[in-house]
Amino acid sequence: MKLHSLYIENFRAIGKISLDLTDYLGRPRPITLIVGPNSSGKTSILDAIHLVVKVFENPGNPSLRDALQYNVQQLVRGRGNIAKIIFNYSIEKDEAGAINDVYSSLNLPQHFDLSKADQPPLNNPVEVVWTFPNFNPNSNSRYQYEYPQPNAVRVLGARGRASQAVNTNLQYQEIFNRIGGVCYLDQRRSVRLSNTVRLSKNINSEENEENIIHSDILYWLN
Repeated sequence: MKLHSLYIENFRAIGKISLDLTDYLGRPRPITLIVGPNSSGKTSILDAIHLVVKVFENPGNPSLRDALQYNVQQLVRGRGNIAKIIFNYSIEKDEAGAINDVYSSLNLPQHFDLSKADQPPLNNPVEVVWTFPNFNPNSNSRYQYEYPQPNAVRVLGARGRASQAVNTNLQYQEIFNRIGGVCYLDQRRSVRLSNTVRLSKNINSEENEENIIHSDILYWLN
């Protein structure tokens, strides 16, 4: 999964911000650094990305990071406001194939014809709009969302489906390496350099001292 742009409004520490994450040719950048002083909204940007993906992995009970609750007090900036996140992303052929594999193993319809190049979000970005809270009296959902392409939400929920497949022994853990997700790395400034170096060594080697392969470490991070 590659993020092309992100718009955030009235969400946690952010009043309004629009981020273009593409290069001058419109291609999503492989790495984006977010720099700013404390309480400037850096973590809120990560929370916004994390929330949109996790909502569609498990709509009834989205998994948020520790200390973050799915309520107005924590998610919405300003009394009486509505938080909005516009998430624009695409995927590549290998991820589309992995999603097909997951859905097939669960006896669900596959969503991508890999012989066709133009199937958003495959190679072409799509947009998902999330708003919270939901004031629609006819809806039981805590949030609202809009998306022009059906596959947009199916892709965001693919890791949830992958978890179902792995838990029922229909897929191996390695499937998570092929389907995009969001994880938080430790932001504590007290982490010793020796620990960081050792972790890098473990990930780059075939096995670490405890005989844990690097794909398992990546799975924990996800």
